[in-house]
Amino acid sequence: MEVEGYKRFILLGIYYFTRKLWGASVESKSAENVIKALEEWIKVDGFPNELITPNAKEACSEKFGRWCSENKIKHRKVGVGAHRSNGRIERGIRTIREALVKQDKEESVTLVGDYCVR
Repeated sequence: MEVEGYKRFILLGIYYFTRKLWGASVESKSAENVIKALEEWIKVDGFPNELITPNAKEACSEKFGRWCSENKIKHRKVGVGAHRSNGRIERGIRTIREALVKQDKEESVTLVGDYCVR
């Protein structure tokens, strides 16, 4: 999720069954940054069996594919706008986006940091 007016990106993940939302702030959407963020997530919650990602450049890179293979993670890609495939994360993105807009209006610095970044 790109945040307008900011030079950082928010990487979001969600556990399919528990709907636990996870997020990390990254400087760029490079495969290296995505992998670093996922490794932090894995330290807390363990390895997922499967990752579902959009067909984004960083998720389609050879480096990301190799990382998934090395960690025995099934990687499935869905098209942008495939809401039936990734509806839960789309709802998480909407929630975070609304919180960021609200934060901007209220000038509160802690709301989103406490909510989505571990």
